[in-house]
Amino acid sequence: MYFKLNIVSFKKKIFSNNIRSVQIPGIKGKLSIYPNHSPLLTFIKFGVIYIIKKNKKTEYIYINNGILEIQQKITNILANGSGYIKDLNLKNLINKKNLIEKTYKNIKFNNINLKIKKKYENILKKIIFFKKYKKV
Repeated sequence: MYFKLNIVSFKKKIFSNNIRSVQIPGIKGKLSIYPNHSPLLTFIKFGVIYIIKKNKKTEYIYINNGILEIQQKITNILANGSGYIKDLNLKNLINKKNLIEKTYKNIKFNNINLKIKKKYENILKKIIFFKKYKKV
């Protein structure tokens, strides 16, 4: 049995296909979802989404945070930043991190614009994910 999984961000559709199962980083721990799961609406946190596709291959997608909606035959994830781990480029991430650090090195980090601070934190998280999961 399969069910439809959609992962979308504010900018684009990340994933949309029928799958066997998915594991998602929930606020209180990992959520494993299989066909005919009970309906649910909850927040999800930064982490890796493990997708078991119909051909039994696994896809890995990182997510900053978002909302999970499970319906009878479809599961939707509205992500606040998401993408395939295989698409991360460590060199680009480190260059972005260094640029932010260089630009704001004379300003106390607490005084940096909140939007820049969030971007910096997300880059650091992606670097950690890259190092941990890129080999998969």
